[in-house]
Amino acid sequence: MIRLPRSGVQPGDQPARGDRPVGLGAQLGDLTPVDLPVEPYADPAAPADVGRAKEPARIGADQLLLAAGGRCAPQVREVVVVVPVRPELDELLADVERRRAMAQLFDRLGQREADRPDPLVDVPGRHVGTVTDAAYSRDVTAVTPAFRLTAFARGGGCACKIPPGELEEVLGGLIGSPPPGSAELLRGLDGGDDAGAVRLEGDTAIIATADFFTPVVDDPYDWGRIAAANALSDVYAMGGRPLLAVNLLAWPREQIPFELAREVLRGGLDVASAAGCHVAGGHSIDDAEPKYGMAVTGVADARRLLRNDAARAGEPICLSKPLGVGVLNNRHKTTGEVFPEAVESMARLNRDAAAAALDAGIAAATDVTGFGLLGHLHKMARASGVTAVVDVRAVPYLTAARESAYDGFVSGGTRRNLDWVRPHLDAGGYDDVERLLLADAQTSGGLLLAGEIAEAPVIGEFVPARADGVTLVLR
Repeated sequence: MIRLPRSGVQPGDQPARGDRPVGLGAQLGDLTPVDLPVEPYADPAAPADVGRAKEPARIGADQLLLAAGGRCAPQVREVVVVVPVRPELDELLADVERRRAMAQLFDRLGQREADRPDPLVDVPGRHVGTVTDAAYSRDVTAVTPAFRLTAFARGGGCACKIPPGELEEVLGGLIGSPPPGSAELLRGLDGGDDAGAVRLEGDTAIIATADFFTPVVDDPYDWGRIAAANALSDVYAMGGRPLLAVNLLAWPREQIPFELAREVLRGGLDVASAAGCHVAGGHSIDDAEPKYGMAVTGVADARRLLRNDAARAGEPICLSKPLGVGVLNNRHKTTGEVFPEAVESMARLNRDAAAAALDAGIAAATDVTGFGLLGHLHKMARASGVTAVVDVRAVPYLTAARESAYDGFVSGGTRRNLDWVRPHLDAGGYDDVERLLLADAQTSGGLLLAGEIAEAPVIGEFVPARADGVTLVLR
């Protein structure tokens, strides 16, 4: 066993190199020694409690919380750990009980041990100085505790959507009659649109929508930004302007520090503010999986609503954002790699594309989210009574998306999307990987438009409906 001692390092001690004081006291309180399993290391000059780690150094957030006696606040960015200075022991901290803190959560999710992701971030030490304890020199290393939010969810983002075929079966026949004296319902379940819309008075329509999902990235602030942009997108996809949003939050308070929820909410607030949309409260629950999103209310011109069933033969098909966030998010969840281009794409509002569509007189639009390009395009073509022809070579993708798909980072939601549209798809000679990329479950994707705008590439065209029921053709 090895213990992480306090002796030899006092609050305020200055390191031999580095730009900040070495010490534990002011940030963490007293650091309680922590037992770590190691193999014996035969070195008579070393203290008896020093050994060689069984595997490369890893320290998780739960260990840091334990080390500080439970007083290590999640906002603390650095923890000072003392380890011996020896080339053979550069990586000393062993990975102890790394599933202990999360076992109850995963049990509640019904996951088998072999299927459980590691919820702790691997945080390599950063050398900040050297101090001497008696005759034995020790390194001072700073590490950053963090939580991998994506490890707390079975899926991620809009890939968590209930499969479209199952959803249609459940919702079939649930279209109610208008209540007496109610506002005129302009768009509802029957058209498969992105949001509901009623006529308030005259030509003013009120748009209402809600959207939330589990973590799609590990950074809480970015997750908040992405979830808010995704919820607001439903209003833009209808040709509207968001006015008011309320937060929807589910949080496992006993597993993830609640302070991280503040970062999620801050990200959502910043994106909503950029959209000119008020955020006024919301609703929260304690849940086994973290979830976040918004219910959004907006306004639009009732005469110019963008609809899912208004595409016409001869119109071009445009897509305002590149595809690929699904496979990249799955790769991020599996490996921890971060893809800034994907994050910024998901966090970007669809406001400008919607405004350009209205200026161009476009009537049909939807946003590409969990059902993938093929799923949403199938819904639009079916509702409009046309067939969509996709020029596969013209479809834009994020960097590393194709590579990630060929490496196998394809979500179950994406595979279900392809299975759903397969009976209606003429795939030509394209292989399954190409089809899966086109069915990739997007989170906060771009607008899919029946018409052309300068901000989006043309990826195909709508043609008269085929007699065999095929709604999608790849060429």
